[in-house]
Amino acid sequence: LARMKDREAVFEMFRSALGWEIGAALALNFLAIHVKVLRWNVLLRARGIAPVRRSAGRPVPPGVAVVLGDSMGEMMAYCAAADVVFIGGSLLPLGGQNLIEPIAVGKPTLVGPHMFNFAEATATAKAAGAAIEVAGPDELVAEVGRLLADAGRRAALGAAALAFHAAHRGALDRLWSWLEPQISAALAHRRQPGAPTGDAEG
Repeated sequence: LARMKDREAVFEMFRSALGWEIGAALALNFLAIHVKVLRWNVLLRARGIAPVRRSAGRPVPPGVAVVLGDSMGEMMAYCAAADVVFIGGSLLPLGGQNLIEPIAVGKPTLVGPHMFNFAEATATAKAAGAAIEVAGPDELVAEVGRLLADAGRRAALGAAALAFHAAHRGALDRLWSWLEPQISAALAHRRQPGAPTGDAEG
């Protein structure tokens, strides 16, 4: 319920601050990656909005304001289709979501102040200019509006995001390069005569 309130606050802020025509387009990017569609159907239909579900597998007809992304494995495609990405679950103390996916496709990425589930990645991304933190819904709406009005700034943030992602690729390989000798040494020690195996009953 708290996570839903986080998204509903953003949705309503866009509608009231920017007007429905712009707010609907922004909500598309915001809502498209949300796979828990039952609550969103209630939220939208209560406001007279009929969303289209991605799982329907049909082209989105003209005039549809919101598409609900009730599919799995398509997060990167949703991020790539957006002009600006906001990481949900970060306005309230919920910990946020993975911000690397929009950064990996070079999108301006906004986060709220509560990204503690991805604290290190968020801190390094902000320091590199690959993500922007906003304090709340009002600041989020203002920042999105500025970004949508400034293609040059969007491009610069996107380039910073791609550079950040490229600089941090290969982390798994580097971890394994460090870990593999440790594992090999531990296994070699276990094979030595008289070495404890950890299998003895206490």
